[in-house]
Parts: sequence; structure tokens; C-alpha cells
Amino acid sequence: MNTLAGKDFFLGLIRHGVVAILGCLFAIALYNVWALEGRWFYIVIIAIGMVAVACIAISWFSQLLMMMLMFCFTLAGFNKWLFIDFLDKDQAANQAYAGLISIGLYDFLLLGLYMSWFYRIFLTREQRLPALHSMDVWVLALVITYLISIPGSIEPILGWFSLAHLLKYVALYFYVSRNFQYRHVKWFLAAMIFAIFINTLLGSYQKYTGNLVGIALDKGAGSSELNTIYEVYKLDTTRATGTTYDSHSLGMLMGMAFEFTFILLFWPKMKTALIWVTCITMGMAVLALFFCYSRTAWLSTLIATTTLVGIIFFRWREPKVLFVLALGVLASLIASPWLFDYIYDRFQRGTIEVFGYRYDQWVFAIKVWMEGPFFGVGVGNYMETMKTIEDFGNASPLPVHNMYIWTLCDIGIFGFIAFFGMILSAMRRLWVISGDNQTLTSCLSLAIVMSLFIFCLDGITNPIFREPMVYTLFWFFMAFAVVFPEFHQREKDGTLKPDTELTERIRS
Repeated sequence: MNTLAGKDFFLGLIRHGVVAILGCLFAIALYNVWALEGRWFYIVIIAIGMVAVACIAISWFSQLLMMMLMFCFTLAGFNKWLFIDFLDKDQAANQAYAGLISIGLYDFLLLGLYMSWFYRIFLTREQRLPALHSMDVWVLALVITYLISIPGSIEPILGWFSLAHLLKYVALYFYVSRNFQYRHVKWFLAAMIFAIFINTLLGSYQKYTGNLVGIALDKGAGSSELNTIYEVYKLDTTRATGTTYDSHSLGMLMGMAFEFTFILLFWPKMKTALIWVTCITMGMAVLALFFCYSRTAWLSTLIATTTLVGIIFFRWREPKVLFVLALGVLASLIASPWLFDYIYDRFQRGTIEVFGYRYDQWVFAIKVWMEGPFFGVGVGNYMETMKTIEDFGNASPLPVHNMYIWTLCDIGIFGFIAFFGMILSAMRRLWVISGDNQTLTSCLSLAIVMSLFIFCLDGITNPIFREPMVYTLFWFFMAFAVVFPEFHQREKDGTLKPDTELTERIRS
């Protein structure tokens, strides 16, 4: 007994001694905090407090962070760009769509999640080391093509910025694909509803007041460009941006979110109260979509939703979709006296000129691509490369308004195959399990397929596919392509319920 008591005392002394030593080292590391500016001092103190709370609540902290990660994706664009002193403001704004090193709330959430994951794997041994998945091959191939494109580019530093930007989203994909549980699905849907709610309210305020437009991209600085970029061509109104970088991003985001609200109407287990919530949210998404005045977002959403109606009717054999379609047509007819003039003028005025301008961009971008057809001219270096080509024509020094051509220019044909191969692989995996509407994951899988369809359609005339909110949602979808097939199988087997956790690790 005395021996055991002495051993426990000795181990306790070691533990307390280690804590004391670490505390002293921590105090030395923070010695200069007192000399910081007031705002940074408070940030450090708050961060220390958050770390303390995380240590106290370590058992459930990762679950809280996961929910915050989903709800805060609507704030993904509020970042502080770093190391951009050599770029002028306009170039920095354009480069933001190719990728810049930045720090924001999402970075801290990801850091906290990875630290808690490390704790669960190596300290408490609650989880095993994650296994590889077939989707990881596409993701790794994309990272490699980014890396290969950088040497020999005009501004390699911009390439490293873009690579760092990509790796942040790869980290998001990897964590979510290995730790997303079935009980998180309802929180993800709630986060989508929250994003629609926030962006509709803010978008309405922006449209009717002209204030806070482009708040995420401009950081509230009030650039004079906002007065021209977000004024609708030949219409006396302002384009809403919500919490995204620009109006086209908001349009794409709301179109993708709309598919989720629409598809939930056909899940048999939806309760009446939730159906009303879904209908209201769907209406808000349409309103935000209208306020962005993005023609490509309107057309992409219309094409995707029409396709979705056909899939629900012919594949799911769900006649109720015709009733919902009739209600939608009736609502459109009722609203047409107020909306028709805006929509007609938006398409009738300036469409030919804008398309001609973008066509000139595409033609010129092909010349840029031919500078490096296999591995590209260097990710993030498109605008730098175009300056070296003499004949600009009518093309402006802006990102080419086509994500397919821009991808070819940045990372070449091999990068193009990696990126779009990843998208097609995800769509194929989700399409396979979306054959009926009997499980929640099958419904959501079809919604994701249609959202990615909108992502690809909108990208034909826009360069905003790497905008933070859109890209965050995109990488969530890539992660869901890993976990949803297993969720679906367990739902059909009856071994997975909404209030239970999925504790088995994803296997390749």
C-alpha cells in the first residue's frame, strides 16, 4: 500500500510539475502582449479565455465547433488579407477570387477542430487515424497541379497565396469528411436556412438603401468602385451582395440554397410546421436571388430547378411536384406586374454588349492558356500573364468570366481534369443514392447534385467559383460525397436514426 501511495504521489508531482513548467513558458511567450495595441491585446485575452473554455469542455467542444463551422459559413468572406502590400487595391480585389492568404473566424474554427481531433486520436484514443478515401485522390491531384503550376510563373508569390487558399478548404473537406455525423445533418439544414435568412435581410437593406453593399469584399471601406459595380446597368436600383463578395456570388449561393428548400418539400417525413418554415425560407431565397440582379444566377437556377422537377416526377414518381410547380407559376403570375419590367429590362438592355465583352475575354484567355497548355501559366497568375501579351483587344485586365477557361489558364489541362473530375465523381456518388425520396440523405444528395449543377452552369459566364462563401459550401459538398453513401445505407437498414451518432470511421 505504501508503495502504491508513493507511486501515485510521484506521478501527481510529475503532472503538476509539467503544468507549472508549461505555465511558465506560456507566460514568457506572452510577455510582449502588454506592449500590443489595445485591440490586439483584447483579442489575445479573449483567445486565451476561449482556449481555457475549450480545455474545460473538451468532451463536447468539438461538437460545438462543428455546429459553429456550419452556421458561420455565411461569414466566411470576412477575412483579413495578409502580405498584400505590393498589390494595389483593385488588383487585390481581383486576386481575392484566385486566392489570397487571409485570416478570419473560419481559420480559428478549423484550428480548434483539428486540435480537438488530435486530442481524440492521440490522447484519449477515442478515434483511430483516418483512412484514405477514393475522393481524396482527386483532391490530392488538384493540390499537386496547383503546386506544379507555380515554378516558372511570373509572380510565384501569387501562386503560393492561391495554394494556401486552397489548402484551407482542403483542410475543411478532410475534417468534415471524417467527422461529420448523421446528427449534424439537421444542423447543416438549419445553417442553410440561417444563411438564407441573413442574406435576404441584408440584401433587402442593401437594395433599398444602397448601404453596406459589398461589405465583405470592401471591408466597409466604401470604395468608389462600389457605386459603379453594384449599380444595375440602365436601371435605377442597387444590386444586393449580402455577406458575399459580390452580387453574382449571392445569386449563385441563393440558387444553390434554393434547391435544398425545394427538395425538402418532397421528403415524406416532413412535419407540417417544418413545411411552412421551408416554404417561407424558399420564398426568401427567391427574393434574395431577385435582388442580386444576376442574369446568370437566374438562368442557372431556373434550368436546374426545371431539371429537378423532371427528376422528381419521372425518377421519384412523385406527382405532388406538379402541384408545387403550379403554385410556383401562379405566384410568378401574381408578382409579374411588379417584377416583369425589371426582369425584361435586365435581359433586354445591355445583354448583347455584356456577352460580347465576355466573348472577347474568352478569346483572349485562350491565348493566355496557350502560354502553358499542360500545367498552366501559374495559379493566381492569369492577370499578370495577360499583361505580357501585346494584343489585349477589348479584354480588360480582369479575371476571365468563365471558370472553365480560367482553370485551364491557371493550372492547365491536368488541373482542369483534377478539378472537374472531382466534381463529377462527387455528383456520381450522390446521384447513385438519390433514387428515391424515402431517406433524408437521398433527398439531400439530389439537392447537392443540383446545386453543383448550378455551380457549373453559373461558372460559364462568371469567375466567382472560389469566392469564400460559395467555395466553403462547395467543399462541404465534396465532404458529403464521402459520408452520405454510408448514411444512406444505414438509414435504409434501419440502423441509423436522427438522434444517434455515427461512430464508425469512414472506410475507403
